[in-house]
Amino acid sequence: MVVTNVVYQFWIYELCDVFIVRLSLFRRHSAQDTLYTCLDAGFKLLHLFMPFVTEELCQRLARRPGESIRTIVLTRYPIEEPSYADQQAEKDLPGLSNRQSCAFLDCRVQHTIQRTE
Repeated sequence: MVVTNVVYQFWIYELCDVFIVRLSLFRRHSAQDTLYTCLDAGFKLLHLFMPFVTEELCQRLARRPGESIRTIVLTRYPIEEPSYADQQAEKDLPGLSNRQSCAFLDCRVQHTIQRTE
C-alpha cells in the first residue's frame, strides 16, 4: 500500500536514520519526546490499515504522565500542528547527511559500540 510505505519510509529514513540519530547525540530527552510523538501519531495514521497491530502497539507504548488512553479507537486522528514547525532548529541541526547517518548506525551495529553517558 502506498500510505503504509510512505509512513514506513518516514520512520526509517527520516525519523530514525537522520533526526533521532542526530538529536540523540546532543539532546537525549528531546529525541525521546520526538520519537514518542511520532510513534503515537504514526500508530493513529496506520490504524486504518492495520487495526489489530496498531492497537496492540499503542497499548504497549508507555504513556506520558496524565495520559490515560485505553484504546486507539477512541483517540483523535492526528492533525497538523503548526506550532511544532521550527525553521531555526532545522538549520541548527548538525549537517549529517542521510548516508552518513546510515554509515554511523551500521558501524555501531557491526562493532557493537555501546553508548556511554
